[in-house]
Amino acid sequence: MNQKNKDGLKPCPFCNNKNVRTIVGVGTGTKHNMVVCDLCGVTVSFHDSPQYLQMIKAWNRR
Repeated sequence: MNQKNKDGLKPCPFCNNKNVRTIVGVGTGTKHNMVVCDLCGVTVSFHDSPQYLQMIKAWNRR
């Protein structure tokens, strides 16, 4: 079973690293939320600025 980290995120689906984090990025003039794995470097962007909880649900849904 995948344990969630302190932010409620499941481990990275590619390398199973538990140290994933959220960041806010700016691209083409709009903000978007991202989840980043510090081990394998995967970055998943959630455009249209979903709310934080929606982003967590989307990351964990995979």
